[in-house]
Amino acid sequence: MQQSNLYKKNKKKNIITYVLIGVVVILVVVIIWYFGFYGRNNDSEGTDDVNIENINNGFDSQEVSADIDYMRGTIGLKSADDAWKIIAEEVVLNVGDSLKTADASRAVVTVGSSAEMRMDENTEVTFTSLQDDSLNIEQLRGYTYHNGAQLMDSYLITALGAEIRPEGSAFAVQVDETTDEVTVYAISGDVEVNNATIAEGFKMTVADGETLGVEEITDEEYDSEWWTWNASRDEGEIDESDTNENENENTNTADEEDLEDEDANTNENTNTEEEEEAAKEEEEKTAEEPAPVPAAPVGSSITGLSSGGSGVSVSWSKSGGENFKYYRIVRSESNSNPTYPSDGYVFYSGNSNEVSFTDSNASTGKTYYYNVCVVDTSDKVTCGSGQSVNVK
Repeated sequence: MQQSNLYKKNKKKNIITYVLIGVVVILVVVIIWYFGFYGRNNDSEGTDDVNIENINNGFDSQEVSADIDYMRGTIGLKSADDAWKIIAEEVVLNVGDSLKTADASRAVVTVGSSAEMRMDENTEVTFTSLQDDSLNIEQLRGYTYHNGAQLMDSYLITALGAEIRPEGSAFAVQVDETTDEVTVYAISGDVEVNNATIAEGFKMTVADGETLGVEEITDEEYDSEWWTWNASRDEGEIDESDTNENENENTNTADEEDLEDEDANTNENTNTEEEEEAAKEEEEKTAEEPAPVPAAPVGSSITGLSSGGSGVSVSWSKSGGENFKYYRIVRSESNSNPTYPSDGYVFYSGNSNEVSFTDSNASTGKTYYYNVCVVDTSDKVTCGSGQSVNVK
């Protein structure tokens, strides 16, 4: 009996022990599961926050492209502090790049995937920002036409204190250096200028940030060659077609004239042998005479070179040649007698009366060599002698 009671007590004691061990094991498993599960969730939540932030940052800093996809004539490109270079092929533009067209020249820049900026002759712009939410183009002079800008998140043109934002699909900007006036044309849709809105079909003139007046766009402006050229591009027409047609017309006209001449020669039998001999002698005499040589342009030389607070002031003598085409002001840090085109150029002008320029990109403490070169209508280059200046 005593043994039976003892057995029961030991059995009960063993059961309690097993239960306690089981409870402890369960508690340990629960604790491990709790910290493991929530620890991973917290880590993943932190990771998700970082990833989302990185993704947002990636979208915020997205940059749009700007490509030159059409050029006619002479186009100049200047990157950062580099000298102006003439480009002969389509290029991709970057922030800080400046683009300039010469006389009888045009360029078309595709911005992003939808917008086009077209530059008429003697136009200069700088791309100050190419972010999709803060695209900014500064227009320094000349005439630009813009199409498709309303499809972008932000499209801003700045010019002489005017801030121009499109609300429609097409507008134009003209910057007149001589009067310091900016004229904005609302061609298709409205345009916002300095928080004022121009209705479609009207133009606004601004000077020093102040509105001078709003007028209706005239028929003469709509019918101008520049606007009709842009209208043809808006409609998807090939802009070179008119030139090709003209060439074909000229060729056809020449062929018709040749046929008429042949008919006339066939029917004409009035020339005597003496007249034919005299004509032959005259042709031989003309062939022996040398062909006239076109007059070379009068060269130019630097007449003034000084350093001041606004930069280096350069002045030169006027070129008096009848076949004058351009001035090219050349700058070098190492070549004491820089020339064009081997040393590039920092300024050019197709106006023979423009004989001064201020180089605001010269760095203080450096010595530069400047020269003036004249390009004639046959693209012959005549340069003066280089002169140096120390920028203070």
